[in-house]
Amino acid sequence: MPRLRSRFIRRLLAGAVVSAALLVTSCAGGSSVETGERPDLPRSAESSTSPLPDVAVWDVGAAQWVQFADVLPSSTPVVLWFWAPHCPACAAEASAMKAFAEEQAGVVEVVGIGTQDDAGMAADFVDRHDIPFTMLWDESFESWAPFEIRAQPASVLFSGEGELVEGWMGGLPEQRVLELVGTGDGSA
Repeated sequence: MPRLRSRFIRRLLAGAVVSAALLVTSCAGGSSVETGERPDLPRSAESSTSPLPDVAVWDVGAAQWVQFADVLPSSTPVVLWFWAPHCPACAAEASAMKAFAEEQAGVVEVVGIGTQDDAGMAADFVDRHDIPFTMLWDESFESWAPFEIRAQPASVLFSGEGELVEGWMGGLPEQRVLELVGTGDGSA
């Protein structure tokens, strides 16, 4: 009887170890993305008046570090979309942001700035939602700090001159954005 019991316990423990390993690998999420050490990137001369902070952020699509301040100014109004890879509300909003960016190309540029989790999870989020616009990721929250963003999704609109126009928590009010950029009735 003791032999049967020890054999049962060994099988039980082996099954538990395998289950734990599967659980850890499935919960870890995200593909492995090597970003290397965050570089100290200077602002470009064109972005010397940018209201964005000087911080290197990871460009998820280009797989390289870029200077966040260089996103602005742009000759086109820019919506910064604040997101996080694990955020269910961000995942729910992703298709609407993608459609808005595609429908309003040339009228409004959309740039995502994510934080939390890791670069692999950020890349998985972008791939899963097939997002075509620039998606940046910042491990430090430094890109969010000037806007006092503490939850996501959120967004802010900058004019073509790089001035902060308005910001919103939750879903993007598309009609309001189009009114603010001067398309009036919301048509491009």
